Amino acid sequence: MNIKPKILEAINLEQVGLQIKEEMLSVPPNLEMGDFSLPCFGFAKELRKSPVQIAEDICKNIKNGGIIQEAKVLNGYVNFFLNKKILCSNVL
Repeated sequence: MNIKPKILEAINLEQVGLQIKEEMLSVPPNLEMGDFSLPCFGFAKELRKSPVQIAEDICKNIKNGGIIQEAKVLNGYVNFFLNKKILCSNVL
């Protein structure tokens, strides 16, 4: 299962108004930070907002009930925690 496209599907990209690509998602150095993260620093100049504000806007526009169990903002990153039940059911 390719997870990155599923994460992007869960973000309401039209509402956020950003072009987010799969390669922008990365695995944080510490698993306590989440399963994947999205740095928002590259969007700051274009949107004329702080990376923290952009990350908060993205967090507010995540569709509920899907592969993302929780999303948290930390220092200009959106950290995604995946729904392990959905991942396991797709693997099995």
